Amino acid sequence: MARLLHPDGTNETVTPKDGKRFSLDELQGLVEGYIELVPGEHSDAYDVVVNEEGLLKELPFNLAGSLLAPGHHLVGNVLILDGGERLE
Repeated sequence: MARLLHPDGTNETVTPKDGKRFSLDELQGLVEGYIELVPGEHSDAYDVVVNEEGLLKELPFNLAGSLLAPGHHLVGNVLILDGGERLE
């Protein structure tokens, strides 16, 4: 299951509309913009998807997301994909 981490510290479980894989439109909707794949601490286990223009748009800092991707200052919504939702 995928987790959507919000900058305010809340999070929610999200699932693809087709039940298998997220479409590009779905990913962009969840992170509210163009997507960027960021290496996670355990990149072999999950993918971290963020808004590519988040820093330019001055989106709020996302502490929980940043902890999953050490060395990265993540902002805005952060989507954690694992299992069957991972990007190929």
